[in-house]
Amino acid sequence: MATLVSPGTVVPVTDESMFIPASASTVPLLFVATGSEKLQTDGTAAAGTYEHDIVRTVTSITQSMKLYGVPSFLLDANSNPHHGDCRNEYGLLALNQYLGIGNQAYVVRANVNLNDDRDSILAMWDAKIRKSTAPVGAAYALEGLVTTFLKEYNTENGLIPSDANYKVTVNQSEVQSLMESALNVTFGIRVNGNAIWFDEATFAKLRPVLLSNLTSAPLKVYADGFDQAPTGTFLGIEGEALDWVTNQHGTVNPSEWSAQEARDFMIEICQDFQYTTAFLNSTQLGANDAARRVAIVEALQATINSNRNIRSEQFEYNLILCPGYHEVVDEMLALAADIADEAFVIADTPMNMDPEAVVAWGVTTQRKTGPGVAYYYPHGLVSNLDGMDVLAASSGIALRTYAYSDNVAQLWFAPAGTTRGLVQGVSAVGYANGTLGSGTEFEELALDQGQRDDLYTYYSNINPIVYFPGRGILIWGQKTSSPVASARDRVNVERLIRYIKRRLRKDTMGFIFEPNDQITRDNLKAVVSNFLSDILAKRGLYDFAVRCDDSNNTPDRIDRNEMYCDVLLKPAKAAEFLYIPIRIVATGA
Repeated sequence: MATLVSPGTVVPVTDESMFIPASASTVPLLFVATGSEKLQTDGTAAAGTYEHDIVRTVTSITQSMKLYGVPSFLLDANSNPHHGDCRNEYGLLALNQYLGIGNQAYVVRANVNLNDDRDSILAMWDAKIRKSTAPVGAAYALEGLVTTFLKEYNTENGLIPSDANYKVTVNQSEVQSLMESALNVTFGIRVNGNAIWFDEATFAKLRPVLLSNLTSAPLKVYADGFDQAPTGTFLGIEGEALDWVTNQHGTVNPSEWSAQEARDFMIEICQDFQYTTAFLNSTQLGANDAARRVAIVEALQATINSNRNIRSEQFEYNLILCPGYHEVVDEMLALAADIADEAFVIADTPMNMDPEAVVAWGVTTQRKTGPGVAYYYPHGLVSNLDGMDVLAASSGIALRTYAYSDNVAQLWFAPAGTTRGLVQGVSAVGYANGTLGSGTEFEELALDQGQRDDLYTYYSNINPIVYFPGRGILIWGQKTSSPVASARDRVNVERLIRYIKRRLRKDTMGFIFEPNDQITRDNLKAVVSNFLSDILAKRGLYDFAVRCDDSNNTPDRIDRNEMYCDVLLKPAKAAEFLYIPIRIVATGA
Protein backbone atom coordinates (compact mmCIF):
# COMPACT_ATOMS: atom_id res chain seq x y z
CA MET A 1 0.00 0.00 0.00
CA ALA A 2 1.26 3.47 -0.85
CA THR A 3 2.38 5.68 2.10
CA LEU A 4 0.70 9.12 2.24
CA VAL A 5 2.94 12.10 2.76
CA SER A 6 0.25 14.77 2.56
CA PRO A 7 -3.45 14.37 3.45
CA GLY A 8 -5.33 12.10 1.07
CA THR A 9 -6.97 8.72 0.64
CA VAL A 10 -5.57 5.39 -0.57
CA VAL A 11 -8.06 2.78 -1.82
CA PRO A 12 -6.34 -0.62 -2.22
CA VAL A 13 -8.18 -3.41 -4.05
CA THR A 14 -7.75 -7.05 -3.13
CA ASP A 15 -9.38 -9.45 -5.58
CA GLU A 16 -10.87 -12.40 -3.71
CA SER A 17 -13.53 -13.10 -6.33
CA MET A 18 -11.72 -15.96 -7.99
CA PHE A 19 -13.81 -18.78 -9.36
CA ILE A 20 -13.41 -21.76 -11.67
CA PRO A 21 -15.05 -21.07 -15.06
CA ALA A 22 -16.79 -23.54 -17.29
CA SER A 23 -14.94 -24.90 -20.31
CA ALA A 24 -15.71 -26.56 -23.62
CA SER A 25 -16.98 -30.07 -22.90
CA THR A 26 -15.96 -31.93 -26.08
CA VAL A 27 -12.60 -31.22 -27.69
CA PRO A 28 -11.09 -34.33 -29.32
CA LEU A 29 -7.55 -34.95 -30.51
CA LEU A 30 -7.48 -37.28 -33.51
CA PHE A 31 -4.45 -39.02 -34.94
CA VAL A 32 -5.03 -39.81 -38.60
CA ALA A 33 -3.34 -41.56 -41.50
CA THR A 34 -4.14 -40.37 -45.03
CA GLY A 35 -2.91 -40.52 -48.56
CA SER A 36 -0.09 -38.10 -49.36
CA GLU A 37 -0.47 -35.02 -51.56
CA LYS A 38 -4.21 -35.31 -52.05
CA LEU A 39 -6.37 -32.83 -53.92
CA GLN A 40 -9.57 -31.09 -52.91
CA THR A 41 -12.67 -31.55 -55.01
CA ASP A 42 -11.80 -28.39 -56.97
CA GLY A 43 -8.38 -29.79 -57.90
CA THR A 44 -6.33 -27.62 -55.55
CA ALA A 45 -3.87 -29.15 -53.10
CA ALA A 46 -5.19 -30.45 -49.77
CA ALA A 47 -2.49 -28.77 -47.68
CA GLY A 48 -2.76 -31.05 -44.65
CA THR A 49 -1.70 -34.06 -46.73
CA TYR A 50 1.61 -32.39 -47.63
CA GLU A 51 2.74 -32.35 -43.99
CA HIS A 52 2.97 -34.60 -40.96
CA ASP A 53 3.23 -34.27 -37.18
CA ILE A 54 1.68 -30.79 -37.32
CA VAL A 55 -1.17 -30.08 -34.90
CA ARG A 56 -4.05 -28.59 -36.85
CA THR A 57 -7.13 -26.97 -35.30
CA VAL A 58 -10.16 -27.91 -37.41
CA THR A 59 -13.51 -26.24 -36.79
CA SER A 60 -15.71 -27.26 -39.74
CA ILE A 61 -16.18 -29.89 -42.42
CA THR A 62 -15.29 -27.25 -45.00
CA GLN A 63 -11.93 -26.72 -43.34
CA SER A 64 -11.45 -30.48 -43.03
CA MET A 65 -11.93 -30.88 -46.79
CA LYS A 66 -9.50 -28.04 -47.54
CA LEU A 67 -6.86 -29.64 -45.36
CA TYR A 68 -7.37 -33.33 -46.13
CA GLY A 69 -9.80 -33.70 -49.02
CA VAL A 70 -12.62 -36.23 -49.15
CA PRO A 71 -11.92 -39.33 -47.01
CA SER A 72 -10.66 -42.07 -49.31
CA PHE A 73 -12.10 -45.60 -49.13
CA LEU A 74 -10.89 -48.31 -51.47
CA LEU A 75 -12.86 -50.27 -54.07
CA ASP A 76 -11.72 -53.29 -56.03
CA ALA A 77 -11.82 -53.58 -59.84
CA ASN A 78 -15.50 -54.57 -59.64
CA SER A 79 -16.38 -51.61 -57.38
CA ASN A 80 -16.72 -53.79 -54.30
CA PRO A 81 -15.78 -51.91 -51.11
CA HIS A 82 -12.65 -52.83 -49.17
CA HIS A 83 -14.45 -52.71 -45.82
CA GLY A 84 -11.90 -52.89 -43.01
CA ASP A 85 -8.88 -52.24 -45.25
CA CYS A 86 -6.12 -50.54 -43.24
CA ARG A 87 -5.59 -48.06 -46.09
CA ASN A 88 -9.03 -46.48 -45.69
CA GLU A 89 -9.08 -43.02 -44.15
CA TYR A 90 -11.08 -43.83 -41.01
CA GLY A 91 -9.68 -40.90 -39.04
CA LEU A 92 -10.87 -38.29 -41.54
CA LEU A 93 -14.29 -39.90 -41.68
CA ALA A 94 -14.52 -39.78 -37.87
CA LEU A 95 -13.41 -36.13 -37.91
CA ASN A 96 -16.22 -35.24 -40.31
CA GLN A 97 -18.73 -37.26 -38.28
CA TYR A 98 -17.80 -35.23 -35.21
CA LEU A 99 -17.75 -31.87 -37.00
CA GLY A 100 -21.37 -32.42 -37.99
CA ILE A 101 -22.29 -31.38 -34.44
CA GLY A 102 -18.96 -30.34 -32.86
CA ASN A 103 -17.02 -27.16 -33.53
CA GLN A 104 -13.40 -27.81 -32.64
CA ALA A 105 -10.97 -30.69 -32.99
CA TYR A 106 -7.22 -31.08 -33.06
CA VAL A 107 -5.81 -33.29 -35.82
CA VAL A 108 -2.32 -34.72 -36.28
CA ARG A 109 -1.41 -36.55 -39.48
CA ALA A 110 1.15 -39.37 -39.28
CA ASN A 111 4.12 -39.61 -41.64
CA VAL A 112 2.74 -42.34 -43.88
CA ASN A 113 1.07 -42.52 -47.28
CA LEU A 114 -2.05 -44.69 -47.34
CA ASN A 115 -2.27 -44.41 -51.11
CA ASP A 116 0.16 -47.07 -52.32
CA ASP A 117 -1.46 -47.30 -55.76
CA ARG A 118 1.49 -47.49 -58.16
CA ASP A 119 0.07 -45.08 -60.73
CA SER A 120 -0.51 -42.47 -58.03
CA ILE A 121 3.00 -42.91 -56.65
CA LEU A 122 4.59 -42.61 -60.09
CA ALA A 123 2.61 -39.42 -60.72
CA MET A 124 3.86 -38.01 -57.41
CA TRP A 125 7.42 -39.03 -58.22
CA ASP A 126 7.34 -37.53 -61.69
CA ALA A 127 5.90 -34.29 -60.30
CA LYS A 128 8.86 -34.03 -57.96
CA ILE A 129 11.40 -34.61 -60.73
CA ARG A 130 9.89 -32.30 -63.32
CA LYS A 131 8.48 -28.80 -62.95
CA SER A 132 4.89 -29.96 -62.58
CA THR A 133 2.54 -29.69 -59.60
CA ALA A 134 5.42 -28.92 -57.22
CA PRO A 135 6.76 -25.34 -57.04
CA VAL A 136 10.20 -26.68 -57.97
CA GLY A 137 10.98 -30.05 -59.52
CA ALA A 138 14.17 -31.81 -58.44
CA ALA A 139 15.71 -31.72 -61.93
CA TYR A 140 14.87 -28.05 -62.39
CA ALA A 141 16.09 -27.35 -58.87
CA LEU A 142 19.39 -28.99 -59.89
CA GLU A 143 19.60 -26.82 -63.00
CA GLY A 144 19.16 -23.74 -60.81
CA LEU A 145 21.72 -24.94 -58.28
CA VAL A 146 24.30 -25.57 -61.00
CA THR A 147 23.65 -22.12 -62.47
CA THR A 148 24.02 -20.50 -59.02
CA PHE A 149 27.13 -22.53 -58.24
CA LEU A 150 28.81 -21.44 -61.49
CA LYS A 151 27.86 -17.80 -60.98
CA GLU A 152 29.20 -17.76 -57.41
CA TYR A 153 32.42 -19.53 -58.44
CA ASN A 154 33.13 -17.04 -61.23
CA THR A 155 32.24 -14.05 -59.02
CA GLU A 156 34.45 -15.22 -56.16
CA ASN A 157 37.36 -15.74 -58.55
CA GLY A 158 36.79 -12.50 -60.46
CA LEU A 159 36.21 -14.29 -63.75
CA ILE A 160 34.30 -12.91 -66.72
CA PRO A 161 33.07 -14.81 -69.82
CA SER A 162 36.07 -13.75 -71.90
CA ASP A 163 38.50 -15.31 -69.41
CA ALA A 164 40.01 -18.65 -70.32
CA ASN A 165 39.23 -20.08 -66.86
CA TYR A 166 35.62 -18.87 -66.85
CA LYS A 167 33.63 -21.84 -65.51
CA VAL A 168 30.58 -23.00 -67.51
CA THR A 169 30.29 -26.62 -66.34
CA VAL A 170 30.57 -28.66 -63.15
CA ASN A 171 32.62 -31.81 -62.68
CA GLN A 172 31.49 -35.21 -61.47
CA SER A 173 31.94 -34.64 -57.72
CA GLU A 174 30.30 -31.21 -57.96
CA VAL A 175 27.26 -32.47 -59.86
CA GLN A 176 26.78 -35.35 -57.40
CA SER A 177 26.89 -32.93 -54.46
CA LEU A 178 24.47 -30.55 -56.15
CA MET A 179 22.11 -33.42 -57.04
CA GLU A 180 22.01 -34.42 -53.40
CA SER A 181 21.19 -30.83 -52.47
CA ALA A 182 18.44 -30.73 -55.09
CA LEU A 183 16.88 -33.86 -53.67
CA ASN A 184 17.02 -32.39 -50.15
CA VAL A 185 15.36 -29.19 -51.32
CA THR A 186 12.49 -30.81 -53.14
CA PHE A 187 11.96 -33.82 -50.91
CA GLY A 188 12.92 -32.75 -47.42
CA ILE A 189 12.04 -29.14 -46.60
CA ARG A 190 9.55 -26.39 -47.37
CA VAL A 191 10.02 -23.99 -50.25
CA ASN A 192 8.24 -20.64 -50.01
CA GLY A 193 6.03 -22.07 -47.28
CA ASN A 194 4.87 -24.98 -49.43
CA ALA A 195 5.62 -28.57 -48.43
CA ILE A 196 6.78 -30.35 -51.57
CA TRP A 197 8.32 -33.56 -50.33
CA PHE A 198 7.56 -36.94 -51.82
CA ASP A 199 6.16 -38.95 -48.90
CA GLU A 200 9.10 -38.27 -46.60
CA ALA A 201 8.97 -41.61 -44.79
CA THR A 202 9.17 -43.49 -48.08
CA PHE A 203 11.81 -41.21 -49.53
CA ALA A 204 14.02 -41.85 -46.50
CA LYS A 205 14.18 -45.47 -47.69
CA LEU A 206 14.65 -44.55 -51.35
CA ARG A 207 17.30 -41.89 -50.91
CA PRO A 208 20.32 -44.11 -49.98
CA VAL A 209 19.68 -46.36 -52.97
CA LEU A 210 19.16 -43.44 -55.31
CA LEU A 211 22.43 -41.78 -54.26
CA SER A 212 24.55 -44.91 -54.16
CA ASN A 213 27.10 -46.41 -56.54
CA LEU A 214 25.61 -49.68 -57.82
CA THR A 215 28.06 -50.38 -60.62
CA SER A 216 29.02 -53.71 -59.05
CA ALA A 217 25.40 -54.74 -58.43
CA PRO A 218 23.14 -52.77 -60.79
CA LEU A 219 19.39 -52.81 -60.36
CA LYS A 220 17.33 -54.02 -63.28
CA VAL A 221 14.93 -51.56 -64.88
CA TYR A 222 11.49 -52.83 -65.93
CA ALA A 223 10.10 -49.90 -67.89
CA ASP A 224 7.71 -52.20 -69.79
CA GLY A 225 6.31 -53.74 -66.60
CA PHE A 226 7.65 -55.97 -63.84
CA ASP A 227 6.24 -59.03 -65.56
CA GLN A 228 8.25 -58.26 -68.70
CA ALA A 229 11.94 -58.58 -69.56
CA PRO A 230 14.31 -55.92 -68.12
CA THR A 231 14.84 -52.89 -70.34
CA GLY A 232 18.06 -51.67 -68.77
CA THR A 233 19.99 -51.17 -65.55
CA PHE A 234 20.15 -48.52 -62.83
CA LEU A 235 23.53 -47.78 -61.25
CA GLY A 236 22.62 -45.15 -58.67
CA ILE A 237 23.45 -41.47 -59.04
CA GLU A 238 27.15 -42.01 -58.41
CA GLY A 239 27.30 -45.02 -60.73
CA GLU A 240 25.27 -43.27 -63.43
CA ALA A 241 27.61 -40.28 -63.23
CA LEU A 242 30.56 -42.58 -63.83
CA ASP A 243 28.70 -44.19 -66.72
CA TRP A 244 27.97 -40.73 -68.14
CA VAL A 245 31.69 -39.97 -68.22
CA THR A 246 32.70 -43.40 -69.53
CA ASN A 247 30.26 -43.27 -72.43
CA GLN A 248 30.91 -39.58 -73.16
CA HIS A 249 27.32 -38.40 -72.96
CA GLY A 250 28.34 -34.79 -72.38
CA THR A 251 28.21 -32.42 -75.33
CA VAL A 252 30.69 -29.97 -73.86
CA ASN A 253 33.14 -32.27 -72.11
CA PRO A 254 32.72 -35.98 -71.33
CA SER A 255 33.45 -35.43 -67.63
CA GLU A 256 31.63 -32.11 -67.25
CA TRP A 257 27.95 -31.08 -66.99
CA SER A 258 26.32 -27.88 -68.07
CA ALA A 259 23.25 -26.77 -66.09
CA GLN A 260 20.91 -28.12 -68.78
CA GLU A 261 22.84 -31.40 -69.06
CA ALA A 262 22.63 -31.84 -65.27
CA ARG A 263 18.87 -31.35 -65.44
CA ASP A 264 18.41 -33.85 -68.27
CA PHE A 265 20.76 -36.31 -66.56
CA MET A 266 18.70 -36.23 -63.39
CA ILE A 267 15.41 -36.70 -65.22
CA GLU A 268 16.83 -39.69 -67.05
CA ILE A 269 18.17 -41.54 -64.02
CA CYS A 270 15.15 -40.78 -61.82
CA GLN A 271 12.88 -42.12 -64.53
CA ASP A 272 14.93 -45.32 -64.65
CA PHE A 273 14.90 -45.62 -60.85
CA GLN A 274 11.09 -45.63 -60.58
CA TYR A 275 10.95 -48.86 -62.59
CA THR A 276 13.29 -50.82 -60.33
CA THR A 277 12.16 -53.40 -57.78
CA ALA A 278 13.88 -51.30 -55.07
CA PHE A 279 11.54 -48.42 -55.85
CA LEU A 280 8.53 -50.73 -56.07
CA ASN A 281 9.19 -52.40 -52.72
CA SER A 282 9.96 -49.17 -50.87
CA THR A 283 6.83 -47.38 -52.04
CA GLN A 284 4.42 -50.22 -51.23
CA LEU A 285 3.09 -50.41 -47.68
CA GLY A 286 3.18 -54.18 -47.79
CA ALA A 287 2.19 -57.29 -49.69
CA ASN A 288 -1.09 -57.76 -47.78
CA ASP A 289 -3.31 -56.03 -45.25
CA ALA A 290 -1.44 -57.39 -42.24
CA ALA A 291 1.92 -56.15 -43.52
CA ARG A 292 0.47 -52.78 -44.51
CA ARG A 293 -1.16 -52.41 -41.11
CA VAL A 294 2.21 -52.94 -39.41
CA ALA A 295 3.75 -50.10 -41.43
CA ILE A 296 0.83 -47.74 -40.78
CA VAL A 297 0.68 -48.54 -37.07
CA GLU A 298 4.43 -47.92 -36.71
CA ALA A 299 4.00 -44.47 -38.27
CA LEU A 300 1.06 -43.65 -35.99
CA GLN A 301 2.94 -44.86 -32.93
CA ALA A 302 5.92 -42.68 -33.84
CA THR A 303 3.66 -39.64 -34.18
CA ILE A 304 1.87 -40.22 -30.88
CA ASN A 305 5.07 -40.95 -28.97
CA SER A 306 7.28 -38.18 -30.35
CA ASN A 307 5.02 -35.17 -30.81
CA ARG A 308 5.88 -32.64 -28.09
CA ASN A 309 3.31 -30.03 -29.10
CA ILE A 310 0.37 -32.19 -28.10
CA ARG A 311 1.92 -32.53 -24.64
CA SER A 312 2.19 -28.77 -24.16
CA GLU A 313 -0.21 -26.33 -22.49
CA GLN A 314 -0.94 -24.84 -25.90
CA PHE A 315 -3.50 -27.50 -26.84
CA GLU A 316 -6.26 -28.48 -24.45
CA TYR A 317 -8.30 -31.53 -25.42
CA ASN A 318 -10.21 -34.07 -23.36
CA LEU A 319 -10.69 -36.98 -25.78
CA ILE A 320 -8.03 -38.90 -27.71
CA LEU A 321 -8.73 -41.15 -30.71
CA CYS A 322 -7.02 -42.92 -33.57
CA PRO A 323 -9.99 -44.36 -35.49
CA GLY A 324 -9.41 -47.65 -37.25
CA TYR A 325 -6.23 -48.68 -35.41
CA HIS A 326 -6.80 -50.44 -32.09
CA GLU A 327 -3.07 -51.25 -31.94
CA VAL A 328 -2.11 -47.75 -30.75
CA VAL A 329 -4.24 -47.62 -27.60
CA ASP A 330 -1.23 -48.10 -25.33
CA GLU A 331 0.47 -45.10 -26.95
CA MET A 332 -2.67 -42.99 -26.51
CA LEU A 333 -2.90 -44.02 -22.85
CA ALA A 334 0.73 -43.02 -22.41
CA LEU A 335 -0.06 -39.64 -23.97
CA ALA A 336 -2.98 -39.23 -21.57
CA ALA A 337 -0.63 -40.02 -18.66
CA ASP A 338 1.82 -37.41 -19.95
CA ILE A 339 -0.87 -34.74 -19.63
CA ALA A 340 -1.76 -35.82 -16.08
CA ASP A 341 -4.60 -38.14 -17.15
CA GLU A 342 -6.80 -35.20 -18.09
CA ALA A 343 -8.02 -36.72 -21.37
CA PHE A 344 -10.02 -39.88 -22.06
CA VAL A 345 -9.33 -42.41 -24.84
CA ILE A 346 -12.07 -43.75 -27.12
CA ALA A 347 -10.86 -46.96 -28.73
CA ASP A 348 -11.84 -49.39 -31.46
CA THR A 349 -12.25 -53.11 -31.63
CA PRO A 350 -10.98 -54.98 -34.74
CA MET A 351 -13.14 -54.33 -37.79
CA ASN A 352 -13.34 -57.89 -39.11
CA MET A 353 -14.50 -59.87 -36.05
CA ASP A 354 -17.89 -61.29 -35.18
CA PRO A 355 -19.19 -60.82 -31.59
CA GLU A 356 -17.69 -64.06 -30.28
CA ALA A 357 -14.27 -63.28 -31.75
CA VAL A 358 -14.31 -59.76 -30.31
CA VAL A 359 -15.08 -61.09 -26.83
CA ALA A 360 -12.17 -63.53 -27.16
CA TRP A 361 -9.89 -60.75 -28.42
CA GLY A 362 -10.92 -58.55 -25.51
CA VAL A 363 -9.25 -60.78 -22.93
CA THR A 364 -5.92 -61.05 -24.77
CA THR A 365 -2.84 -58.89 -24.37
CA GLN A 366 -3.65 -57.22 -27.71
CA ARG A 367 -6.35 -55.23 -25.94
CA LYS A 368 -5.01 -52.56 -23.57
CA THR A 369 -7.10 -51.80 -20.50
CA GLY A 370 -7.47 -49.10 -17.87
CA PRO A 371 -10.02 -46.66 -16.48
CA GLY A 372 -8.95 -44.11 -19.08
CA VAL A 373 -10.18 -45.97 -22.17
CA ALA A 374 -13.52 -47.29 -23.45
CA TYR A 375 -14.08 -49.71 -26.36
CA TYR A 376 -17.11 -49.96 -28.64
CA TYR A 377 -18.49 -52.66 -30.95
CA PRO A 378 -19.61 -53.18 -33.71
CA HIS A 379 -18.76 -50.66 -36.43
CA GLY A 380 -21.18 -48.77 -38.65
CA LEU A 381 -22.12 -48.22 -42.27
CA VAL A 382 -22.19 -44.48 -43.04
CA SER A 383 -22.38 -42.26 -46.09
CA ASN A 384 -19.06 -40.61 -46.98
CA LEU A 385 -18.83 -37.06 -48.36
CA ASP A 386 -18.73 -38.53 -51.86
CA GLY A 387 -21.98 -40.42 -51.21
CA MET A 388 -20.40 -43.87 -50.99
CA ASP A 389 -21.47 -46.13 -48.12
CA VAL A 390 -18.36 -47.06 -46.14
CA LEU A 391 -17.57 -48.91 -42.93
CA ALA A 392 -16.81 -46.38 -40.18
CA ALA A 393 -14.78 -47.18 -37.07
CA SER A 394 -16.78 -47.59 -33.88
CA SER A 395 -14.66 -44.96 -32.09
CA GLY A 396 -15.83 -42.33 -34.59
CA ILE A 397 -19.45 -43.34 -33.95
CA ALA A 398 -18.86 -43.06 -30.21
CA LEU A 399 -17.13 -39.68 -30.58
CA ARG A 400 -20.13 -38.16 -32.34
CA THR A 401 -22.40 -39.63 -29.67
CA TYR A 402 -20.24 -38.17 -26.89
CA ALA A 403 -20.48 -34.77 -28.58
CA TYR A 404 -24.25 -35.07 -28.89
CA SER A 405 -24.57 -36.10 -25.24
CA ASP A 406 -22.39 -33.17 -24.14
CA ASN A 407 -24.48 -30.78 -26.23
CA VAL A 408 -27.78 -31.80 -24.62
CA ALA A 409 -26.46 -32.53 -21.11
CA GLN A 410 -23.24 -32.37 -19.07
CA LEU A 411 -20.16 -34.45 -19.78
CA TRP A 412 -20.75 -36.38 -16.55
CA PHE A 413 -24.00 -37.79 -17.94
CA ALA A 414 -23.69 -41.23 -19.50
CA PRO A 415 -23.32 -41.00 -23.33
CA ALA A 416 -25.60 -44.01 -23.78
CA GLY A 417 -29.24 -45.04 -23.84
CA THR A 418 -32.30 -43.70 -25.60
CA THR A 419 -31.82 -40.08 -24.48
CA ARG A 420 -28.15 -39.38 -25.09
CA GLY A 421 -26.90 -42.55 -26.78
CA LEU A 422 -28.77 -42.17 -30.07
CA VAL A 423 -26.40 -42.93 -32.96
CA GLN A 424 -26.84 -40.50 -35.84
CA GLY A 425 -25.80 -40.82 -39.47
CA VAL A 426 -25.32 -44.60 -39.33
CA SER A 427 -27.59 -46.78 -41.46
CA ALA A 428 -26.54 -50.16 -40.02
CA VAL A 429 -23.99 -51.70 -37.66
CA GLY A 430 -21.82 -54.74 -38.28
CA TYR A 431 -18.34 -55.80 -39.31
CA ALA A 432 -16.22 -56.62 -42.37
CA ASN A 433 -16.52 -60.22 -43.53
CA GLY A 434 -13.83 -61.50 -45.89
CA THR A 435 -10.14 -61.09 -46.59
CA LEU A 436 -8.98 -57.64 -45.56
CA GLY A 437 -7.16 -55.77 -48.28
CA SER A 438 -9.61 -56.94 -50.93
CA GLY A 439 -13.33 -56.67 -51.61
CA THR A 440 -15.26 -57.62 -48.45
CA GLU A 441 -18.89 -57.91 -47.38
CA PHE A 442 -20.57 -55.82 -44.71
CA GLU A 443 -22.08 -58.28 -42.22
CA GLU A 444 -24.98 -56.53 -40.52
CA LEU A 445 -25.54 -57.21 -36.82
CA ALA A 446 -28.40 -56.80 -34.38
CA LEU A 447 -26.77 -57.89 -31.13
CA ASP A 448 -29.07 -60.09 -29.07
CA GLN A 449 -29.22 -60.15 -25.28
CA GLY A 450 -26.71 -62.96 -24.95
CA GLN A 451 -24.18 -61.24 -27.20
CA ARG A 452 -24.64 -57.96 -25.34
CA ASP A 453 -24.10 -59.77 -22.03
CA ASP A 454 -20.86 -61.33 -23.30
CA LEU A 455 -19.55 -57.97 -24.46
CA TYR A 456 -20.55 -56.02 -21.35
CA THR A 457 -19.71 -58.48 -18.60
CA TYR A 458 -16.66 -58.11 -16.37
CA TYR A 459 -14.00 -58.18 -17.60
CA SER A 460 -14.86 -57.90 -21.27
CA ASN A 461 -16.13 -54.34 -20.76
CA ILE A 462 -16.91 -53.64 -24.42
CA ASN A 463 -19.79 -51.27 -25.03
CA PRO A 464 -22.38 -52.59 -27.49
CA ILE A 465 -23.81 -50.48 -30.31
CA VAL A 466 -27.26 -51.97 -30.87
CA TYR A 467 -30.14 -51.67 -33.27
CA PHE A 468 -33.50 -51.76 -31.46
CA PRO A 469 -36.60 -51.94 -33.67
CA GLY A 470 -38.62 -48.79 -33.20
CA ARG A 471 -35.77 -47.07 -31.35
CA GLY A 472 -32.98 -47.02 -33.90
CA ILE A 473 -29.27 -47.56 -33.29
CA LEU A 474 -28.15 -46.82 -29.74
CA ILE A 475 -24.96 -47.01 -27.73
CA TRP A 476 -26.01 -49.48 -25.06
CA GLY A 477 -23.16 -49.36 -22.58
CA GLN A 478 -20.76 -46.98 -20.90
CA LYS A 479 -18.06 -49.05 -19.27
CA THR A 480 -14.41 -48.14 -19.27
CA SER A 481 -12.00 -51.04 -19.57
CA SER A 482 -10.87 -50.67 -15.95
CA PRO A 483 -9.61 -54.02 -14.62
CA VAL A 484 -10.87 -53.04 -11.17
CA ALA A 485 -14.55 -52.79 -10.26
CA SER A 486 -14.95 -49.26 -8.89
CA ALA A 487 -16.73 -46.00 -9.64
CA ARG A 488 -14.11 -45.42 -12.33
CA ASP A 489 -15.28 -48.34 -14.43
CA ARG A 490 -17.95 -46.07 -15.94
CA VAL A 491 -17.40 -43.48 -18.66
CA ASN A 492 -19.49 -40.74 -17.05
CA VAL A 493 -17.58 -40.96 -13.75
CA GLU A 494 -14.14 -41.15 -15.35
CA ARG A 495 -14.81 -38.16 -17.61
CA LEU A 496 -16.07 -36.24 -14.57
CA ILE A 497 -12.91 -37.03 -12.59
CA ARG A 498 -10.65 -35.94 -15.45
CA TYR A 499 -12.67 -32.77 -15.93
CA ILE A 500 -12.39 -31.91 -12.22
CA LYS A 501 -8.64 -32.63 -12.21
CA ARG A 502 -8.00 -30.25 -15.09
CA ARG A 503 -10.19 -27.45 -13.77
CA LEU A 504 -8.71 -27.60 -10.28
CA ARG A 505 -5.16 -27.71 -11.64
CA LYS A 506 -5.60 -24.80 -14.03
CA ASP A 507 -7.90 -22.54 -12.08
CA THR A 508 -6.26 -22.61 -8.66
CA MET A 509 -2.93 -21.35 -10.03
CA GLY A 510 -3.76 -17.93 -8.61
CA PHE A 511 -3.10 -19.27 -5.11
CA ILE A 512 0.48 -20.29 -5.89
CA PHE A 513 3.00 -18.01 -4.13
CA GLU A 514 0.29 -16.58 -1.86
CA PRO A 515 0.96 -16.57 1.92
CA ASN A 516 0.52 -20.03 3.38
CA ASP A 517 -1.92 -18.96 6.07
CA GLN A 518 -5.53 -19.61 6.94
CA ILE A 519 -6.82 -16.71 4.88
CA THR A 520 -5.38 -18.24 1.72
CA ARG A 521 -6.62 -21.69 2.75
CA ASP A 522 -10.13 -20.38 3.34
CA ASN A 523 -10.13 -18.66 -0.05
CA LEU A 524 -8.88 -21.80 -1.78
CA LYS A 525 -11.48 -23.92 -0.01
CA ALA A 526 -14.22 -21.51 -1.04
CA VAL A 527 -13.19 -21.61 -4.72
CA VAL A 528 -13.05 -25.41 -4.78
CA SER A 529 -16.31 -25.77 -2.85
CA ASN A 530 -18.16 -23.37 -5.14
CA PHE A 531 -16.92 -25.25 -8.19
CA LEU A 532 -17.98 -28.63 -6.81
CA SER A 533 -21.31 -27.22 -5.60
CA ASP A 534 -22.12 -26.27 -9.17
CA ILE A 535 -21.39 -29.83 -10.34
CA LEU A 536 -23.49 -31.22 -7.49
CA ALA A 537 -26.39 -28.97 -8.49
CA LYS A 538 -26.03 -30.23 -12.07
CA ARG A 539 -26.27 -33.87 -10.92
CA GLY A 540 -22.63 -34.81 -11.32
CA LEU A 541 -22.04 -35.51 -7.63
CA TYR A 542 -24.09 -36.93 -4.78
CA ASP A 543 -21.94 -35.13 -2.24
CA PHE A 544 -18.47 -33.77 -1.59
CA ALA A 545 -16.30 -32.43 1.21
CA VAL A 546 -13.34 -30.05 1.13
CA ARG A 547 -10.73 -29.64 3.86
CA CYS A 548 -8.05 -26.97 3.85
CA ASP A 549 -7.00 -26.01 7.39
CA ASP A 550 -4.26 -26.68 9.92
CA SER A 551 -5.31 -30.32 10.25
CA ASN A 552 -3.94 -31.15 6.79
CA ASN A 553 -1.48 -28.27 6.58
CA THR A 554 0.91 -29.25 9.34
CA PRO A 555 4.01 -27.25 10.29
CA ASP A 556 6.19 -29.72 8.36
CA ARG A 557 4.16 -29.21 5.22
CA ILE A 558 4.21 -25.46 5.63
CA ASP A 559 7.99 -25.54 6.07
CA ARG A 560 8.19 -27.41 2.75
CA ASN A 561 6.16 -24.63 1.10
CA GLU A 562 3.25 -27.02 0.58
CA MET A 563 -0.46 -26.39 0.92
CA TYR A 564 -2.97 -29.24 0.91
CA CYS A 565 -6.64 -29.04 0.01
CA ASP A 566 -8.20 -32.49 0.43
CA VAL A 567 -11.32 -33.25 -1.59
CA LEU A 568 -13.77 -36.09 -1.03
CA LEU A 569 -16.13 -36.92 -3.90
CA LYS A 570 -19.20 -39.10 -4.26
CA PRO A 571 -19.70 -39.20 -8.03
CA ALA A 572 -23.21 -39.71 -9.33
CA LYS A 573 -23.84 -43.12 -10.90
CA ALA A 574 -26.00 -43.94 -13.91
CA ALA A 575 -28.87 -46.42 -13.56
CA GLU A 576 -27.95 -49.20 -15.97
CA PHE A 577 -29.86 -52.15 -14.54
CA LEU A 578 -33.57 -51.58 -13.84
CA TYR A 579 -35.40 -54.09 -11.64
CA ILE A 580 -39.18 -53.76 -11.55
CA PRO A 581 -40.63 -56.55 -9.39
CA ILE A 582 -44.25 -57.38 -10.11
CA ARG A 583 -46.55 -59.04 -7.56
CA ILE A 584 -49.71 -60.77 -8.66
CA VAL A 585 -52.39 -60.82 -5.98
CA ALA A 586 -55.88 -62.20 -5.66
CA THR A 587 -58.87 -60.24 -6.89
CA GLY A 588 -60.05 -59.46 -3.38
CA ALA A 589 -56.67 -58.40 -2.03
